[in-house]
Amino acid sequence: MSERDDIVGFKRWARKQEYLLRGTYMGVAADLEWIMMSIITKIFKDVDSDKFKAVVKISGIKKYRGRHRLTLDQKVKIATESLRMYEPEFFGQHENDLKKIYKLRDLRNRFAHG
Repeated sequence: MSERDDIVGFKRWARKQEYLLRGTYMGVAADLEWIMMSIITKIFKDVDSDKFKAVVKISGIKKYRGRHRLTLDQKVKIATESLRMYEPEFFGQHENDLKKIYKLRDLRNRFAHG
């Protein structure tokens, strides 16, 4: 086996490992999106839509296209602001965790779009 064959084999192996890593991380990101939507749904199930729209505005979202078309970034912002406004005790207990979610979101975007 030549050195070139070794390099080609390594590149194939590395590419496979990259795909596995990206796929695993995207699976985690999908779970994160589901959790954010669960938080939003729970908080707003008994709250009128005007309050939801107010949270969207406070969250700084400019291109809101409806609840079913939210990006991960929008879900994180709305869930965070919703907890701050309607579940302040829970928000206080998990504020640092919510900040970490923004880091996860950034990494997800790198994996998905990089």
